[in-house]
Amino acid sequence: MPYDKIEGIVRDILSYSQLIIPRQVTVKKLRDFKDAKVIACALSAKTDYIITGDKDLLVLKKYQGIRILTPKAFLDLFK
Repeated sequence: MPYDKIEGIVRDILSYSQLIIPRQVTVKKLRDFKDAKVIACALSAKTDYIITGDKDLLVLKKYQGIRILTPKAFLDLFK
């Protein structure tokens, strides 16, 4: 893919992005401690959903009001 096309795609993504500083969280229910950073980002950004294929996150189903869904389950919400 040509560099200018990649640059355009990145610019588009950045126009929809928001820089956040995630707060430190301790999630006792996590099977994989490395997933705490995903939860921290979602909490700091005040998201409604975490869309993931990570089974260690999916088993939580919800965390502090944030629904944790597969991409398919998320898309099914809009059918």
